[in-house]
Amino acid sequence: TPENKQRFAQWVATMKADRETDPRRALAIALRMRPDVLYFLTDGSFDRPIEREILRVAQKQTTIHTFAFGDDAGRDALRSLAKANGGKFLVIP
Repeated sequence: TPENKQRFAQWVATMKADRETDPRRALAIALRMRPDVLYFLTDGSFDRPIEREILRVAQKQTTIHTFAFGDDAGRDALRSLAKANGGKFLVIP
């Protein structure tokens, strides 16, 4: 709804990219809900073991679009995650 879009825009504007991201649990919870589409927003600054685990996510039922904000860290991983799951990758400056 337009109201939810506005609430989301206000919320995301308060987020800060501060490294040490570990989205594994959130990603697993979201995928268990079996959505058609998932929008994954992150600064992309993952430790190597976390990045490797995230890159193993490849399935056909959920399209995963990825959005990177902050510095260049993790952009290749986010691009690969989107591609492996039928999604698109976008950088948010």
